[in-house]
Amino acid sequence: MEDYMAQKAEIAKYTQYSFPAMPPARAPGGTAPLAATPTFSWEGLQDTGYQRPTPDLAAGPNDVLMVVNSSIGQFSKSGTLKKVTLLADWFSDMLPSICPTTCQLYDPWVAYDQLHGHFLVITSASPLPPRPYSFLLLSVSNGPTYDGGWKNWRLNTSMDGSVQTTNFGDSWRLGFDNVAVYLSGNMYRESLGFQYAKIQVIKKSELYNPATTTLNYQEIGSAANKLRNADGTLADSLMPIHLRGRPGDVGVGLFVNAAYLTVLPATYLTVWKIDNPLASPVTATRSTVTGLMSYTVPAPAPQLGSNSTLDTSDTRLLKAVYRNGFLYTARDTGYPDQAITVTTDVIDVSTMKLSSQSRILNANAFYPAFDVPATVPQGAQFATGNLITGTTTSPAGTLTYPGLSNNLKAGVDYYQVTSSGISAWGDYFGGAVDPLSGGLWVSGAFAKQSQVSFGHWGTWAAYYPWFTAQAFNDVPGTSPFFDYINVLSSWQITTGCSSAPPQFCPTDLVTREQLSTLIIRSMLGDNFTYTTAPYYTDVPA
Repeated sequence: MEDYMAQKAEIAKYTQYSFPAMPPARAPGGTAPLAATPTFSWEGLQDTGYQRPTPDLAAGPNDVLMVVNSSIGQFSKSGTLKKVTLLADWFSDMLPSICPTTCQLYDPWVAYDQLHGHFLVITSASPLPPRPYSFLLLSVSNGPTYDGGWKNWRLNTSMDGSVQTTNFGDSWRLGFDNVAVYLSGNMYRESLGFQYAKIQVIKKSELYNPATTTLNYQEIGSAANKLRNADGTLADSLMPIHLRGRPGDVGVGLFVNAAYLTVLPATYLTVWKIDNPLASPVTATRSTVTGLMSYTVPAPAPQLGSNSTLDTSDTRLLKAVYRNGFLYTARDTGYPDQAITVTTDVIDVSTMKLSSQSRILNANAFYPAFDVPATVPQGAQFATGNLITGTTTSPAGTLTYPGLSNNLKAGVDYYQVTSSGISAWGDYFGGAVDPLSGGLWVSGAFAKQSQVSFGHWGTWAAYYPWFTAQAFNDVPGTSPFFDYINVLSSWQITTGCSSAPPQFCPTDLVTREQLSTLIIRSMLGDNFTYTTAPYYTDVPA
């Protein structure tokens, strides 16, 4: 904590409280992957009395789920709130065996596994401080809908294998690929601070099996075997990937983390790859991605009407997405010329080298709502102009109340929870690709009217449809399948029925052999191994 606050104080010297009038930063060249304005937006879960909201969001076929620091809410896809449940009630079947009296629940996180049709919710649980131990609570929907029922699990994160420690977990995150669900968190000890990071790997074949009664998982990282970066510093806040795009037939198993606070400023990220998530024991290979712009922690964010600044967190990765060979990240960062900003990175996993970087300029931006829709070309930089972030600066450069960027939701007042110093604002916002329509759902926090001199927050959510360029001249923009067909072309899943002129022939019948080709290209691309032994007597090798 001392190192963290020292970095904050140093970079705060370069905080800009106003900027000259200028247009907002634009994304790199090319067609924007999302529309510039949302189809609609709505008010999400509201202030629950906790100091920071930390909203996250996930979208399934029928539901949009939002979590904040104390509750989970079910919304329809038109933004109608259908149900709110306190996390203490959601996990009421787990808590009596964890805490003798009152449990502290913190850091909720939600995701939708579009590969197998399940929502995943996690939150940490421990006795009130001082915390001698902690558990991670994991909830899995029985199917692709909220109303289909859920199953809860508890994982003792204070256990290192068979050894019960006095460490407690924090900042737990989840991700998934085609074969496994990945969990990662930081382990702390009261009065001694951060100790090490750990990874947990759960086979989907067990987690999604209704007959499973004991949930097994494997771990990497412990007090005896600490994960370290190449420079010898502790690896912390490892972010697991969400797999988008082609699932393939094996696990991807990637994690990424920023440099440790004591060596900032730094120019690298560390990527960990689970060698085989189905093996026992699991092992991981470390790679160092170098050549990044030299980064450090962002400065505290100024806000209109108050000398109290907002905590913009540190340099940890806030989201990581893997899509067809490339790892995309989003993180809060500070630079000498941009004290408070969001940086996105694209890493070529085949070489473990940086492909590109982009950052938001002149905006005092922090906490990106981030995911990578299919309309982002393979390996291309995600357009920062499409990121929704917390911000205290308007596009014109004037200081504002903390709100949401891209004219989504302006702040109403300043946010202050302490009489002086930095006010905690959150840990992350939420972003999720819709599994059916392909667009991006986002959520974030904004400052509401203060109450009795203390800050009051609210959340806001929105849906941004995807945006494509016409690929075939016989598929007009009025077609309800316009974007879907264009995405099939951009990912080389189909070349259409004619190249000169480019045509899709949307009214033609599709044969079974043609449909098989489209499915295989969607899942594996054109390069894959297969047996030449025929499965059918009328289909020759």
